[in-house]
Amino acid sequence: MGGSKPKKNQFQSFIEDWVIELQHLELGFHVVPPNLNGHFVQVHAYLIAASLDKPAQALLLNLNDPTGFYSCVRCTIQGISVPVREGTTRVFIRKNHKDCQNRSNELYDKHLIELLKKRPKSKASDIDPACGQQGPCLLRKLSYFNIGPSFTTDSLHNVYSGTFKRLLEIWFKSRRTSYSIHKHLPLIESRLDAIRYPSTTYHLPSQLKFYTQFKGNEYRLVLLFGYQYFKPALPLKYFQHLKLLAFAMNLAESFVLHHDTIEIIRMLLDEFDHLFSQLYLVNSMTSVVHSMVHVHESLKDFGPLQNYSTFNFESVIGSLVQSVNGPSLVIHELVNNINILQAATEKIDHIHLHSPLRIFIARLFSTKRQALPKVSSEDTKKSVRLGPMLKLPQDHIVMTYLNTIYSVPFHIHETCWKNKIRFSIYNPNSLSRNCDSCLLFKNQNNETCYGFVVAILNQPQEGYRILVNQIQVNRRDSLILKGRCIINPFIFWGHLTDTPKFVIISLEHIIVKLAYRRENDLFHFFQFPNTVEST
Repeated sequence: MGGSKPKKNQFQSFIEDWVIELQHLELGFHVVPPNLNGHFVQVHAYLIAASLDKPAQALLLNLNDPTGFYSCVRCTIQGISVPVREGTTRVFIRKNHKDCQNRSNELYDKHLIELLKKRPKSKASDIDPACGQQGPCLLRKLSYFNIGPSFTTDSLHNVYSGTFKRLLEIWFKSRRTSYSIHKHLPLIESRLDAIRYPSTTYHLPSQLKFYTQFKGNEYRLVLLFGYQYFKPALPLKYFQHLKLLAFAMNLAESFVLHHDTIEIIRMLLDEFDHLFSQLYLVNSMTSVVHSMVHVHESLKDFGPLQNYSTFNFESVIGSLVQSVNGPSLVIHELVNNINILQAATEKIDHIHLHSPLRIFIARLFSTKRQALPKVSSEDTKKSVRLGPMLKLPQDHIVMTYLNTIYSVPFHIHETCWKNKIRFSIYNPNSLSRNCDSCLLFKNQNNETCYGFVVAILNQPQEGYRILVNQIQVNRRDSLILKGRCIINPFIFWGHLTDTPKFVIISLEHIIVKLAYRRENDLFHFFQFPNTVEST
């Protein structure tokens, strides 16, 4: 630790102790699982992947900086220099580099041999036999770490705060281009601001004109959910280009990825990369934009993006930084706080805590934020808390329906909390950006349905129930790519029928809360691709 990042020629010696420890873990160590009555079991641990931003990747791999030639950690594309106002910049266009190879341990070994050969110092733009490798990477000593493929795509820095932010910069930069969004900015912002998110969503998007100050999740929500609202501002071919990226990222963050889905993502991002240099200035094709063509490789090797994104690490780092109280002993305070965190994590399963406190601590230590966190409770009622009672006249449509269902007394409520997660009745007149009434759930036939909560029931015999007004889904978003229709399963439109379609469900039938935007009688619905990150 120090005031600045170490130089590349220093960093490998800096991580040497880490690599030695990782090699010891590969040899095996003994643990006592809690269910084996004190018996030791030998286990082996292997480092198989690293999730980093691009400067850290270059530092760890001992490769040229991200703005230099041969700076892609996944392939050997050289890049070319193009003039910009301040001088020159490196761009990476694949059609100009037919002979680039994917990096691997074998190719890395060949590059090291090239480095050992004494050659006269050449210009940076000359062909480099070592393809940007500046020296050894000690991670090569590990059994299952593959130089190149083991550097995963980081959705935070590469996609949302990288490529998508780059698009926003281009659209905002000039008012004279056909793809400038300045003229339609108020319309875009009004539609983005009208989206109602579950209260479990953090960092709701600010106004788009302040995009340079966005947090990662703000870029994420605008891309995954708000891409539709750029349609009035962008010419059709530019909007379709944006749609390629949005569809790919929605699919890439799915809970489950099948081989055909990964192939669809590859097709989408290949087309996105191919069109980028045709639609925008060549100097826009930076290394972070080029990295989109490698997303499908990480998906194939390591699964959905949320498995290895740095969203969670950024949150932990932020918490640690905020825990430092003074400038004089920063390093000592950080080390002490990390040690306290490790010790507390070890003790959490061995001490008795009040249930709400245990859930709170578990969420603090969790590497994933859960939209519906689990709690172990034998009594379901203990994990449910009711809000104020809802008083409706007897001739109200909800009361009329419930009186035909129940012949015994019941109470209805406006809100309830299940495992600390809030659910509330739908209020069409609310101006809040948070809404906890739009649900994805299973009905009695185990069919997936959508609807709005209209009443929360407390009936002595049946316990807690929710009355939902089901939504009629009209269509899902789609695009045509090379004659193939690709569906975005997380973005759809629907409406409430004139005659309410009520259904009563238990709290256990709720799958997840949805975001939505209402425009007259039509609703635009947004489902989070996964419920463990940024929701």
